Amino acid sequence: MQTEVIETIHGHAMFVNAPYTDSPKLYNALWEHVKGLKLPEMLFIFQCFDTPEKFANPTHEYVCLIGSHQALAPIEGVKQHTIPGGNNLTTIHKGAYNKVGAAYQALSDEVAAKHLKMRGVPFEIYLNDPAEVKEEEQLTKVCFPIE
Repeated sequence: MQTEVIETIHGHAMFVNAPYTDSPKLYNALWEHVKGLKLPEMLFIFQCFDTPEKFANPTHEYVCLIGSHQALAPIEGVKQHTIPGGNNLTTIHKGAYNKVGAAYQALSDEVAAKHLKMRGVPFEIYLNDPAEVKEEEQLTKVCFPIE
């Protein structure tokens, strides 16, 4: 766990109220819109807007975002979303995505223990492609924006 500055992330996004298991097909659909963009980096971001008491629900309000640290030109029919830059408490989760909740709990505990103030909604940055690595090798950076 560490504190790091993450630059503003600009991206093309799909906002949904759906099961988490729908996110791969949403990223695939979004990819069809952005695959021709020439970016120095391509970030795959997930951000859930649900509050903890809603986590047990079958559907969730979240955004799948493909973006960069630089501003992107609009694409017709695709929404844009920006995650403000700044300090973030982060940790890397290694393993199956459905086990990432432990990373969220560890960060939540750290925020409470250090009396940190959140300045936004947590988000995840996928560090490798689940289609190219074994489930136990998947890397997800979980980020809690803090003041």
